[in-house]
Amino acid sequence: MEFRFVVLNFLAATALVARPVSQVMLDERVCHEIRIGTETPTTIVFPAAIAALDGANVSTKPDAPVLLSHQPGTAYLAVRANRTGATGGLNVMLRGKAYALAFRTDEVPDRTVTFVERTDAPVTPSSGGGAVGMLGLLDRAKHADAFAAQYPALSGLMERIACPVGPGTRRVLQAFRFAAEQALVLQWRVENRRKETVRYAPGRVRVSVGERSFRCALTDASGQIPAGTAETFWIVVREIDAGDLKLETLRLEGIETR
Repeated sequence: MEFRFVVLNFLAATALVARPVSQVMLDERVCHEIRIGTETPTTIVFPAAIAALDGANVSTKPDAPVLLSHQPGTAYLAVRANRTGATGGLNVMLRGKAYALAFRTDEVPDRTVTFVERTDAPVTPSSGGGAVGMLGLLDRAKHADAFAAQYPALSGLMERIACPVGPGTRRVLQAFRFAAEQALVLQWRVENRRKETVRYAPGRVRVSVGERSFRCALTDASGQIPAGTAETFWIVVREIDAGDLKLETLRLEGIETR
């Protein structure tokens, strides 16, 4: 199976009715069924780096019934149904064991599925380490109102920061501070007033405050902004003290639109 790096676009038609982040006990004795959709990707996170994958009706090829996105060496992958009613199976090799996954299309797909081992400590919504933590923070920020309604006791772990309002080619639309994780989740809107498409590397996007520069731990930026349009995307920044931060002092680097 051919694998290639795919920047996951988590903003694709995300619905608030989608299932919340779920945690499943990893068990090689059962086949884990996961619901997938045609519009929204389902991200699956494992407790360790994936060693190998073997799929049926699941591939990185564009015409596959179930489209797979995976970066070799990482502990997560994403799948999406290419057509209504698509099904598929995937065997995941992890630490010398094979785990079976079965995918079926559903109108309300799973958004993220996190597999944990029996010896693992419980994964909580406030966990901030690794791929699991980053995806969790991003999902909580994007569905802040729904999360606060469903988990009112945990709503205090996330602080919404007021954003400046006004014109500009680069604006922060939403901002959330996670004090325990020293993380900042930002929704940016970047306008391209050039006459040609602006292309950039999402992994090289950074946020600067004064003389300090912070790389993005996670982003759903697409990597290009067509001429005369604007792109809205999210980024997660770690190890930043946002306690007294003024959003108007932030600078977005790595995207040249001027």
